[in-house]
Amino acid sequence: MRLRSLLYRPDEHEAIAGRINMPAGVLSTWQQWKDPTNFAWRPAIRSMGDDYYHLHLTFPDMILDLASSSPKDLSIKDHVATLTTNPFERLSLLKQHRSAA
Repeated sequence: MRLRSLLYRPDEHEAIAGRINMPAGVLSTWQQWKDPTNFAWRPAIRSMGDDYYHLHLTFPDMILDLASSSPKDLSIKDHVATLTTNPFERLSLLKQHRSAA
């Protein structure tokens, strides 16, 4: 695969970098990223062949809410799933429960 997108992860950088022959400088940058949960954007590295680009990706809040996997949000999601099957209501309840905590 010649086109890759790498996002934040807490571990296993070296193993992945080794499989894709990532240059040491790019690996170092990737390893230094902080957990982006509270950012309005997400850091990313895009590689196209041997060229690497550092990006700041933005997503609509709805997508970030859907993708959230923090322990707190997963607990809230489990709870609101018992209240409704409507995905838009679930997202609304997620926001309500977050602000109440």
